[in-house]
Amino acid sequence: MRRLVTAIPAFLTLAAPGIAQATPTVSADRSCYSDDGATPLNIAGTGFTPSGPLEVSGAWIEPDGSTYGAGTFTLNADGAGAFVDSEQTPSPRPFERTPFTITVNDQTRITQGAPPSERSASVTVTVASYGAYFKPWDTKGPARGKPGRIARLDVDGYLETNSRVLYVHYRRGRHLVKTLRVGRLTGPCGALTKRFRQFDFRPVPAGTYGVEFDTTRAWPNDELSWLYRRVVVRKRDAVASSAAVARRESGPGRHRSW
Repeated sequence: MRRLVTAIPAFLTLAAPGIAQATPTVSADRSCYSDDGATPLNIAGTGFTPSGPLEVSGAWIEPDGSTYGAGTFTLNADGAGAFVDSEQTPSPRPFERTPFTITVNDQTRITQGAPPSERSASVTVTVASYGAYFKPWDTKGPARGKPGRIARLDVDGYLETNSRVLYVHYRRGRHLVKTLRVGRLTGPCGALTKRFRQFDFRPVPAGTYGVEFDTTRAWPNDELSWLYRRVVVRKRDAVASSAAVARRESGPGRHRSW
C-alpha cells in the first residue's frame, strides 16, 4: 500500500502550537554612539521570520524610567531570518547623554499570535550629544573671553576622532594664535570633564577669536571640531606679554550634567 504524505504549508507550521521558533536577537556594534554625524547606529538581528517584514522603533529612556518615541521604520529579514542595518544616530537633547532602546518586531509572528519572546527583540545603547560645552561661551551672540578665568568644561561624543587627546585651538581669522592640550578623553562615549582655564597663554591681544576643540594638535586639519566662532577679548581683559594671566576663578554657575 502506498503511503500518502501531505506537505504542511510553511506558515501553518510556524503557527502550530508547541513548535518552538527561533528566539530573535538584536545587537549593536557599540555601547555608546554620538550624534556628531560621523557615527552611524549599526544594528544586526537573527532569529526572525525568513524574508519577513520587520518594524524597527526607537525610544528614549528618561531618568524616571519613562520613555518617548523617536521614530519607526520597516525593513525585511533575509532568507535566513537575519538583517543588518545602518541608520543615522538620533540626537538627544543638547549636551545630554541618554539611553536609547531599539526594538525590532517580527510582523509575521505578531500576526500569528506568537508569544512576546518569539516575536520581538531589543537592544539598549547610550547616545551622547557631541560637543565641548563651556558655559561662559554658550551664548546666542558673541561671547566674552576673559583670559585666566576658570569654569567647567563638559566634553562628550568624541568617537570618530584622530586621537583620544583633546586640544583647543585659538585663532584670529585664518591665523593660529595658540594650540593647547586640554586632556584625555575617556570611556566608550569619548568624554572629558574638567576645570578649564580660558586663554591660558600670553600675550592675549584684544580682539575676536575663534576657539576650536578637536583631537589633532596640528591646525588647520580636516577633523570635525566643536567651534565657538566669536569669543571677544576686550582691551580691559587683554594680557600683555609682560603680565601673567590672571588666576581668578569664575563663580560656580549652573551647568548641565550627565
